[in-house]
Amino acid sequence: TTLSILYIYEDPHAVLEYPETSADRIGYLFKRDPDDWEDPTSSFAYSLGHPCGQTQRGKAVECQGSKVCPRTDMEALSKPHTIATVEAITQRLESDRRLRLEASTPENDIFRKTAALIAAVRKIGCIVPEHEETIIPPSEREQYERIQGLLRRMQRGYEPKVTKCQGRILLEYRRGLTEQLYLRCEHYTSSNRDHFIYYLDETYDLNYLEAYFNEDAEEQDRIEDVALTSGYGPRSECTTVLNASSQRLCCRELTQCELVHLTCGVKVRAYEPLEEHRRACPWILVTVAGIHRHPIPLPEKTPSKVQRELGTILDSVGESLADLTPRRFLRHPVLKDYLRRRFPTVTSPTLTDLHISLANHEHLAYFIDLAKKKQFPVGTGWEGALSLKEAEDCSLSPEDIYIRRIITIPADTLPVHLEDEPSRNGEKGDINMIICMFKEGSRRLANAQYIQSDIGFKRVVGFYEFELAGFDRDANTSVVFCRIFLNRQTAEAHARLFQEIDDIVKEDTGHSLRWRHIHGQDLDDTEGLILQITADQHLGQAKGLGLYLQSLAQQRREKHDLHHRHRLLSSLTPYEHLHRVFRLCKVHALRNIHDIRGVTEEVRDLMRSLICMVHPDWEGTLEKICSLGGKAAT
Repeated sequence: TTLSILYIYEDPHAVLEYPETSADRIGYLFKRDPDDWEDPTSSFAYSLGHPCGQTQRGKAVECQGSKVCPRTDMEALSKPHTIATVEAITQRLESDRRLRLEASTPENDIFRKTAALIAAVRKIGCIVPEHEETIIPPSEREQYERIQGLLRRMQRGYEPKVTKCQGRILLEYRRGLTEQLYLRCEHYTSSNRDHFIYYLDETYDLNYLEAYFNEDAEEQDRIEDVALTSGYGPRSECTTVLNASSQRLCCRELTQCELVHLTCGVKVRAYEPLEEHRRACPWILVTVAGIHRHPIPLPEKTPSKVQRELGTILDSVGESLADLTPRRFLRHPVLKDYLRRRFPTVTSPTLTDLHISLANHEHLAYFIDLAKKKQFPVGTGWEGALSLKEAEDCSLSPEDIYIRRIITIPADTLPVHLEDEPSRNGEKGDINMIICMFKEGSRRLANAQYIQSDIGFKRVVGFYEFELAGFDRDANTSVVFCRIFLNRQTAEAHARLFQEIDDIVKEDTGHSLRWRHIHGQDLDDTEGLILQITADQHLGQAKGLGLYLQSLAQQRREKHDLHHRHRLLSSLTPYEHLHRVFRLCKVHALRNIHDIRGVTEEVRDLMRSLICMVHPDWEGTLEKICSLGGKAAT
């Protein structure tokens, strides 16, 4: 092989993104680490491969060029280049930015939003399952088949499990005090509201929507010509240029022109030793020959060196990885600390200082998902929790095990109570619960006298999360005893939950939880007894606690109630047990009262007076609140 120039890179982790080329062959000699062998061409910004999409080892590969819109200046984009400089890439980005700013007007924003709506309606349409037959007239058949063919190519072989409605989207007026435009599926009626309907407002170009959906070509041409004079719209020059590896098929939202390839004849060949000879010859020779006849690709590919560095950072975020998103990762203290150490001379380093391609959040999400699959091979859902518990049980000491119970209860085996919360988002099926608590948490809970339960609704998708916490007098701080994840909030589920927590405490400490009104000798007995539990105003949780306490009382049939000595403890109802130990948290109620608008402080005081055990005039106070507070108070 004859080379006109040879560049040598002795750093085993050297990265080259834009190799220089010429009509004569140029060579690049890379030294590699035999224990961490990698192909240097994987970091090239140019898309490499055969047109068929398959690359055989040892064969020369070609630069795949770029994807461009056919309505752009093809001659300018086909200008040849042999070397990519920072100045050339910067010039291209500045040119694109200048064109965007020149057309950046409120009118352009409204038109782009309108065009995006039309494209979305044309692409997605009505998404409900197909029930009614849609008849396509011959005059619309050709356009319909063209759009469907384009959508099939966009799906890249994906076959939807359910055939969606094929109904046409119509533009109509709603008559009333004011006329309002709306889009609807042709099968949408007042008695069949499942189909698509979308009301429009002034943030859309309503005249253009009317012209488009009413097929008024003359008015549509007029509006597009006006937009053209301002430098935007479907008739303006398209500047869409994408790397050949992009999955995108079309350019703008409205025109939906299919992108075409600007081919390239540059050939790249890599020469590397066989695996058994890599230690004796740890070098790879890459040759590049030809001239690029397409725009310089943007640095959208993350080099393998940067990928490994990013993977190391993601591996070090610990438990945060399970629900990590690009936004959370960018704010994570582990990343900020790493960047400050990695770039000590930069005042406020960001992830783009590692590589500019990481500015793309979707690109970053891909690497986060790779790290999640590596650390959680069976996912982060229910199966993932089972796998994590199995790993903890096998590898950790009893003191360090956190996941104590993972339980599935068939819902049809449990009684139903009036206090059960209605299913959220159509919840059905089994009840799943996860109880997390260290042994130290058990010991602290066994010695606690005042317990607080707090429910969270949004932190874990598909589960309610609540914690049992309290004040540790020895440490002089508030501590969390355990965390529980539950997918259904029913009374029986909570009763089982409290019983499981009681069993865990007994396993860890040798004795169960002790409640004063059940285990105490008299009302002055407080040592080692739970005196009070405070919880949110959730009926299912309160009733579940009452059922659990009632089951404990059944084990002490001969004992009399401390408050009413003539009654046996076993005769108390669930709510009577709650009267002796349960306290509602009033923080949320007081906050809501404080935030009510349009009522006087006198009405707020009346509302606050209702938060009590016994009220002297409950009904009268409610009537007074309604009469003085008006609609806001009711």
